[in-house]
Amino acid sequence: MPKGFAYPTPDDPTCVSSIRRKSIYSPAHSPTAIRALPIVAAYTGLRWGELAGLRIAAIDMLRRRLTVRTALIEAAGEAPRLGRPKTAASERTITLPGISLDAIAQHIDRYPLVDGLMWTTERGAYLRRGSFSRI
Repeated sequence: MPKGFAYPTPDDPTCVSSIRRKSIYSPAHSPTAIRALPIVAAYTGLRWGELAGLRIAAIDMLRRRLTVRTALIEAAGEAPRLGRPKTAASERTITLPGISLDAIAQHIDRYPLVDGLMWTTERGAYLRRGSFSRI
């Protein structure tokens, strides 16, 4: 990270309006609780569904690899569910750079994982595209 760079915190008034911040943030579900998500996205190229369906079991910290096996499937008129990635070629193994490993390790240390999923809502539900955009 560049020197002097800092992630915004929930207390930063430029992050989200104070009224909205009070209504959607809790200690377990705040911008800091999903801080690792955009870092992993940026350095792996995972699609949204692959990120939202990422399980801790798919991450090999020792070998610095992430294996894409599942994805969150959001189809109109259906409940979200975990399934296989978009195509057979989407099932792949990705080498993780140090910045992604560090972000994942910090996330695992600080936040409880629900059903082995890396990111969920504060109630333990799948982190859907629409709920992420409200954060």
